[in-house]
Amino acid sequence: ASCAFMLGMIWLFAILNRLIDEGVSRREQWRNLVLSLLGTAVFLASIPVARWDPDVAKFTWLLLLPISILQRPFSRLQHGT
Repeated sequence: ASCAFMLGMIWLFAILNRLIDEGVSRREQWRNLVLSLLGTAVFLASIPVARWDPDVAKFTWLLLLPISILQRPFSRLQHGT
């Protein structure tokens, strides 16, 4: 969770300080930021669930699958493949 959060903070810093290449649209920049923070949100949401049932909390991590699927098309667009 902390790695995804730090990645989001790096994106936020780069966006706010205009450190990103002009070829990357503002929409793509914010999408990258949101997707990286969604990973953090999934892990943070699993904490209260783990207090109730640790095994169920592990299943909440499966929410990372749709997030990674959302990131793939964006990654291909960004790298031109």
